[in-house]
Amino acid sequence: MNHNRTNRHFGKRFFQIFTALIFGSVAILWGWNTLAVDLFSQSSMRFKHALALELAILSVLVIALLTWKVIGELMLPQATGRFSQSVRVALVRQFGKPRGWLGHLAGFIMARRSSNYERAQLTLDLLDLHEGQKILEFGSGPGVALKSCIERIGSCRVVGIDHSSVMITQARRQLVDEIASGRVELRHGSLDLLAGESSRFDRIYSLNVVQFLPSIQDAVKVFFEALADGGRLATTYQPRLCANEQVDRFEMAIRVQLAMETVGFKDIEVHELPLEAVPAVCVTGVKKLGSHLR
Repeated sequence: MNHNRTNRHFGKRFFQIFTALIFGSVAILWGWNTLAVDLFSQSSMRFKHALALELAILSVLVIALLTWKVIGELMLPQATGRFSQSVRVALVRQFGKPRGWLGHLAGFIMARRSSNYERAQLTLDLLDLHEGQKILEFGSGPGVALKSCIERIGSCRVVGIDHSSVMITQARRQLVDEIASGRVELRHGSLDLLAGESSRFDRIYSLNVVQFLPSIQDAVKVFFEALADGGRLATTYQPRLCANEQVDRFEMAIRVQLAMETVGFKDIEVHELPLEAVPAVCVTGVKKLGSHLR
């Protein structure tokens, strides 16, 4: 019974689509042969060409709607459907090291997602920024937080490091004036770039980068050595695609906290950032005057 009902439903739907295609093609054919031929002296169109044109237009519309649906779900904490979920997972992987056209799409989302901007603002609030400081963002992405640093304190030097050439390119487009004035410097590479740093940083922070690090403790060691005495480190993490986001969030906070304690940071604090979509966690610590790497 259900099988027959399904067949009738399919047949009805097929007839509706077929009828819509016929009437759509006739409309295109009439419109072209009425307007283009009479007004612009164009050659007349045959029915098969009108049908092909309509199919092409429908294909573009379907692709656009699917893309918009996936992007819309990426802007939300939930995603439904196997197709959109698989695309979403592929895009989230790109956030580790954006590359290719998917990397450009990931950068586009990062630069425009409201939760990313709010996460950056809340993290910068915890850094106690002042005029004249030298600030480093590790994993600077498309430059959202770098721009916020300059807007908060004009007379400072901000350095952004990212191992994705796609992100460096997008950040350069966003920070043309800031780079030209010497307030922002972008570097393409990873932690190795900090080994030969001549002057220390007053503040170092990262936003949703810690989960992609091969070793959290090794990274924290590098940050500790790159900080000046009294310098502050902030590591923010906002879970994505986790079965239990609260557990994952605080497990990451504990891992970062232990790494910072082991290296030698003091005044370590764990802050919950009340973001609307999914709460984030930020671990901060200070390199005290005269502290040495353990």
